[in-house]
Amino acid sequence: MGKHRIGIAVLLILALAALTGCDPSSSSYEGPHRDLNSEATNSMLGVYGEFFAQIAVVEEDEYGRVLYLYRGESTAADDTVYGEGAHIFAILVAQGSDGKYVYYYPDVNFALYEDALGSMPTEEDMLAYAGDTAFATDILQLKRQNDWGRPMDNNKCVRARISKLNRDLKNDLELVPEQAQADAYAQVAPREDYSLGCFDYLTSDDYDRHIFFFRVRDVSEEDAGATAYKESYVVLFHKDGSFDPEKGIMEITDLWDYQDDLKAFKERNGWNTPV
Repeated sequence: MGKHRIGIAVLLILALAALTGCDPSSSSYEGPHRDLNSEATNSMLGVYGEFFAQIAVVEEDEYGRVLYLYRGESTAADDTVYGEGAHIFAILVAQGSDGKYVYYYPDVNFALYEDALGSMPTEEDMLAYAGDTAFATDILQLKRQNDWGRPMDNNKCVRARISKLNRDLKNDLELVPEQAQADAYAQVAPREDYSLGCFDYLTSDDYDRHIFFFRVRDVSEEDAGATAYKESYVVLFHKDGSFDPEKGIMEITDLWDYQDDLKAFKERNGWNTPV
């Protein structure tokens, strides 16, 4: 590691001590679908499930699955740092929930879109929007991939603890040591004028592996006080806070269609398999 990267890592540790991630809102989700909100926050990058997250149930099958719509702020959708956050619109399928956990098929359980609903749409607005024929093919594919109308396949399923807010579930600075986060950032920081934009928890497996999402910003590009994001990454930490510098970090080049890449990343790193 060069001298400038050592310096970046030291500064990053100081920044992480005060950093709360790119959470666009500090208030938690208080709606009636806490289980579905927890699935969304553990599935989609940059989504926290904040107070203004909106969920509309479209349909349920005979085995308790739920097809639903989700609209909320996402740091993965925002092109600038320290802005108000951009919204995503998503269609998801949950396999079911038991009051403590929500169950779903990872990486095939959602389709993600840029939001075009305007300010604070009603549930009826969301349902009408998703009823457009433009979404019909994706809905059919989601149902097929998630065994709609058939018994749940436990071998395909994972679970996430139900929580009001993803950050309430796992505090990122406690879950992974600050030095480990700094090392992950320094691993990919390409230039001295790049710095960390955010470092957000995504999800954990049953063996205390943790995936984080982080974005790199270019401090040399100022635009009305906001700094543009340049690159986005996921990093997988092991229980002891270590990560594989070769296969444990992956750049996300398409923040609207990353499910297959994220699935392959998990498989390369032994996700949800015994240590």
